[in-house]
Amino acid sequence: EYFKIIRMISENMGKGSHYELKSSHQAALTEQGKEIIKEFLEKPDYQWLKGYESDVELLVQTYITIGLRYQKGIHYVVQGSEVIPIDELTGRLKKEHRFALYVHQLIELKENTKVRGDEHLVTLPLPVFFNYYREKTGMTGTIDFPVAREELSRIYGIKDVVVIPAKCLCQRKDYAPRVFLDKQKRNVSLVERAHELRKQGVPVLLVTPSVAESEEFGRLFKERQIPHKILNAENEYQEKQIISKAGHQGVITISTNMSGRGADIKIDKRLSETTGLAVLATFKSRISPRLDYQLMGRAARQGEPGSTQFFLYWNPSEYGFKADKFRMSQETEIDLRHHPEVLELIENTQISAEIAISRNHLVQLLLDYMFFLQEGFARRFENAVMEDFYSDEESRFYRCDVRGSLMSAWKGYLYQRQLILTFCDNEIYTGEIYNKFKKITRGKLKKFLFEAKYVKNILKQNTRLERELAEEWEKMNKKFTAAESKILKGIKLPEAPPDNIRPVYCYKECSSSLINSPHQNSSPLGREMEKIGQIVLLLNFYKEKRIGDGSIDLSSPLGEGHRRKEHILIAENDQNTREWYKHLLSGYNLM
Repeated sequence: EYFKIIRMISENMGKGSHYELKSSHQAALTEQGKEIIKEFLEKPDYQWLKGYESDVELLVQTYITIGLRYQKGIHYVVQGSEVIPIDELTGRLKKEHRFALYVHQLIELKENTKVRGDEHLVTLPLPVFFNYYREKTGMTGTIDFPVAREELSRIYGIKDVVVIPAKCLCQRKDYAPRVFLDKQKRNVSLVERAHELRKQGVPVLLVTPSVAESEEFGRLFKERQIPHKILNAENEYQEKQIISKAGHQGVITISTNMSGRGADIKIDKRLSETTGLAVLATFKSRISPRLDYQLMGRAARQGEPGSTQFFLYWNPSEYGFKADKFRMSQETEIDLRHHPEVLELIENTQISAEIAISRNHLVQLLLDYMFFLQEGFARRFENAVMEDFYSDEESRFYRCDVRGSLMSAWKGYLYQRQLILTFCDNEIYTGEIYNKFKKITRGKLKKFLFEAKYVKNILKQNTRLERELAEEWEKMNKKFTAAESKILKGIKLPEAPPDNIRPVYCYKECSSSLINSPHQNSSPLGREMEKIGQIVLLLNFYKEKRIGDGSIDLSSPLGEGHRRKEHILIAENDQNTREWYKHLLSGYNLM
């Protein structure tokens, strides 16, 4: 009922009058919008929300922002009555994940599906878990990039990478990209190229960044009566069957970047020595060039022939150029022989984004680690207080009050932390906001726990317990500071937030007796938050900015001089059983 009221208010809001756009993905209520909410809550049926205008404003603003930020078919799909996030890296469904910070519930509301509750769950950051192992090994073909190597060194302390010579000489041909100023003309050219290859008997893998775009290409092929198969998150259950035929003569497979991950596309023997698989891609990754090389690696496996080519749509106005300033090789296609700087800009944008995203991943790891330490401290605090409490025979009568006081304090802190994250979701990774966030969250947790009703009296009466808990608090902060100095050493966080940030919230499962205890919060928003999830905030953004001297050699086709060798690295993502995972949650020396 509460969320339906949020939707009712939001859908009566108008752009410009009731809210304005801070960016293409961020909405902010105007004074008129806030006044509308205030008037709405004056109605007799909604008097129970009186006094909680700021909470309602927060969720209305979030609901509007979700409509801008999260798109069906790109960021999530709806299957039956369930909203399922899509993993942007792999294109697969994340069936055991939910967007958090109300986001998932508000998307469910927007899509008219059942609105489910969220749970607050303790999360052990995976890098912390992996660092429990004395030895770590792993293998990848795309580690030889400066940003990836730096992240590996900072998080795991791994600096050595052993290069394994390729078994077979790479036979892949990487054709120069084609760049278009009109997306529809780009799409038509790509369909024509795929059809041309099909008539030559070449199997084609056409890779798109989203479910929506893969469906759009499916429609174009269908209009031209060109046989094809579509593989995306909507029909993931057919993956094995579709991939098994994707290497057959003349087969066209349209897919998101999930294709071929974990299973090679087997090429017909008749083609394995002649043409191989042709990979056509509609995008360059906004996250890392590593993902582009993984995509290109779908072709020419194990010494077989194959080819790749990118068909890119480019908007020059985003870089401060006018379209009529470019010489065209044909209608709306840029002549790259005369404008090699276009590819340079695209590549530098990608490099800039990768650097910024890597910094944010490091900061997020630290925030996750801080949250984890706080969860552990809250449990130890509860155990210490309750143990001392039960040793006092005269106080047994009030044990429910003490436990309830602890739960109230903890829930109050979680509520405040969620609000801070919500209001700062597009600024949290600047140096100023990061430090402010640390200070606020630490201070609020200490205040909520140490000054909780009934608990405060116990600490006053037992100075030894108060001193021990204060020492435990300092130990927690020292652990975090040690990890921070190691991971952020020499890194200067930006003074201003990057442009075009799109946060994705998710969390994983584990339990805590303190967190899962029943508690009734007095705030209606607080009641909704009693089951909200532990946040693992993964900021995925791109920053369109030309950087330094990051120029590349454009005199040869893409790939020559750019190909990465296969590598083996010392970093194995070896997750043990869930029982191990739960066992480690009680540990202390995590970093």
